[in-house]
Formats: sequence, structure tokens, C-alpha cells
Amino acid sequence: MELSLKRLVLPYGISLLKYLKERNYDGTETIQENCVLKYCPLTRKKVVAKKERGTYESALDRHSRVLVVDWVDNAVVAVASKHVGNVKRYSQAAKFL
Repeated sequence: MELSLKRLVLPYGISLLKYLKERNYDGTETIQENCVLKYCPLTRKKVVAKKERGTYESALDRHSRVLVVDWVDNAVVAVASKHVGNVKRYSQAAKFL
């Protein structure tokens, strides 16, 4: 019972990342479109969905240092992150990283 009460008061979305950062944690999460549009001027999901797979769009909130990325996979995925770093991306079409 106590755990479920704690989950009710935890912030979600962009505010969860701010909450974690205050406690010296980085975080990455998928977020819903309605959370993205409040904080970032990204193109609507319906418009982005018509673009080629692998297309992405990003916006950075300079105050909270949260990066929000929309990218087209099988569907449009929205991700928010406080973590910074580089990754290699595998291309199925080109068969290389």
C-alpha cells in the first residue's frame, strides 16, 4: 500500500527528469505527445509520421537541460533525456554502424 501511495505523488514526464536530476541521477524516458508539446516546439506526430523511417527532430530546454527527441521508427517515438553521450546507430539498409 505504501509503495502505491508514493507512486501517486511522483512526478512523471519532463518533471520526473528534473526530480531525478535534483537527486543527482540522469534519466531517459519515453513520453507521450501531450507532454512533449507543452515543453518543446516539435512538429505534430501526424506530420512526423509521414516522413521516412530514421527521421528525427529534437529540441533542448536550456533551463532544465532536458533533450526531447521525436523519431520515426515503426511509429513515432518521443524520448526525453537528461543523459548526454554518443552512440553508434545500426543501419539495416546499409548493414553497418
